[in-house]
Amino acid sequence: MKKWIVLLIIIFLLAGCSNDEIQRVSIAEQFGLAYAPLHIAKELGLIEKHLPGIEINWEKMINTASIREAMLSGDLDIGFMGIPPFLIGFDKGMDWKIFRGLNQAPMGLTYRVDKFEGIDSINQMQKIALPQPGSIQHILLAMYLKANNYPADYLDNNLLP
Repeated sequence: MKKWIVLLIIIFLLAGCSNDEIQRVSIAEQFGLAYAPLHIAKELGLIEKHLPGIEINWEKMINTASIREAMLSGDLDIGFMGIPPFLIGFDKGMDWKIFRGLNQAPMGLTYRVDKFEGIDSINQMQKIALPQPGSIQHILLAMYLKANNYPADYLDNNLLP
């Protein structure tokens, strides 16, 4: 159901403009299951089908930082990213809006039980993997730390993005 909502929103956003105003739209896509609704719309040509005469340019991006940079440079019209990178861009003056979530996925922090006895057992040699600073995983880690009476950035030197 959500894929249809995303598709309809894109179509409504672009349909309000005349073909003289918009001739080409660049949409970012990334790898992963989170982008399944977008991949389905692309494979079925759903956006092109509902917007004849407008060229849809699909740009493969490696992460949300590249999406943010492409939007800043004007090379990208529509990008999908999580709340943290959106807020980082917004805080830095990006004039953009959120119009719909692409998916919903549960999140959690995982660790090897035999290697973790508590926050204080983590030394400087142990690394914490996450996609990038400011990601939702990074925010969850900071929330966990704060909930356990540590500074939110207590383990930032251990991050391995």
